[in-house]
Amino acid sequence: MIGYDQPGTWTNLYNILWQSIVPMPEGRQPIPASDVARACNFYKAKTLKYGLPLESLKDSTNTPWMHWMSAICPQDQFEELTNALWTSLNSTTSRVPFTDYYDSNTSNSIMFRDRPIVGGLAAKLLVVRCHLRGELASATRCPREGEY
Repeated sequence: MIGYDQPGTWTNLYNILWQSIVPMPEGRQPIPASDVARACNFYKAKTLKYGLPLESLKDSTNTPWMHWMSAICPQDQFEELTNALWTSLNSTTSRVPFTDYYDSNTSNSIMFRDRPIVGGLAAKLLVVRCHLRGELASATRCPREGEY
């Protein structure tokens, strides 16, 4: 079982991406901003050959969720996870369309194939766009309404 009170357990805090884009009042963020860099470093240490597992209980990973989380990490960590995905896609023996759920140790597809959820791979583009506009975690919503 995974739980905050269970030593040695952890999970990928993939929704941390939205906290960095959608402004929240100071002190109301689910993950304190000071913990984001610590989370990135923690996940770097947990990354396996073909990606970051979803949790400590299994080696399965989800490509969009992995990229949602890595999009707010330093560029080198984002590239490390992107390279792990690239290596997985080029090494897998699973002959199926792009899978978003696979084993991060073997690169074998577990289930879910060719789904629109892989749009999550573009999360870094949203973060870069907001950062360039100076709106990342600011009082201005990014993207602005009507600009979808």
